[in-house]
Amino acid sequence: MKQKSFAGRHLQVSLGDTTTSGEALAKDKLLSALANNSGTAIPLCTCFWKRDIDYQPPSGGLDIGVCTSSSPLESDGKVDLRETGDDASYSEGWRRLAGTHAGPFAALELLEENGVPRKGFWAVAGNRFAYAVGRPERVTSSVGSSALETPRIQDLVGMLLSNALESIMGSNETKVNKLTLAWSYCGVAGTINESDQWTIEHSINPNLIGCDLIESKTRTKNTCSYLAQTAARREIIDQVLIDHNKGKNTIRRWKIVEISEGFEIPLRGTY
Repeated sequence: MKQKSFAGRHLQVSLGDTTTSGEALAKDKLLSALANNSGTAIPLCTCFWKRDIDYQPPSGGLDIGVCTSSSPLESDGKVDLRETGDDASYSEGWRRLAGTHAGPFAALELLEENGVPRKGFWAVAGNRFAYAVGRPERVTSSVGSSALETPRIQDLVGMLLSNALESIMGSNETKVNKLTLAWSYCGVAGTINESDQWTIEHSINPNLIGCDLIESKTRTKNTCSYLAQTAARREIIDQVLIDHNKGKNTIRRWKIVEISEGFEIPLRGTY
């Protein structure tokens, strides 16, 4: 419950509202009432996160929320959490899903894509997974007959994505190329069923919903990728994105950061 997002780093958790503004409790009456309940499953705390990747260009600041549980801890591990921004600019409801607290768990961090550094995170808890890949450090825009290396989108702090695309690619760039860059961020989540199928249920790109993120023993035509491992480096996993148009496959290289006993990575093979 400490880490809100798998697309960033958890920096700090402290008990109580330790923000300087103090507006979360003052303006969110529900949060204030929950904080005064001594029987809450998760006591009032302030959480600090730093986003490493984001659908929009990064804001450049910390993500700070004041949190406490808003429901009892149930026997299956399910619990609801209320989070309010330190300045009371937002309130969110989160739920730890039943069974995910018991694992198995896995966490992977993306190292590179086709040999080029790229940020990404992949987390598994129980039968749920979340997977996010940030935009490339640099993108190539083809304007007219010349190929231009653009500034990093990560440098466009605080801009809306639409304005960032205009800034990177120019007003004369085609709509198709702008959409390609917009979709170059990948964020999906889903469920692993008893047949070990990793089905995407939520995605920023609706075309991926219903597809299998990785190949399982039950192969389907809608599989996005398969996994392989090198014998020399067992902590490294290569994810090969399948190009169904028979073009060049993309390889994303992941490092296993954490893996619990009982979690088996569905590998096609070792080389």
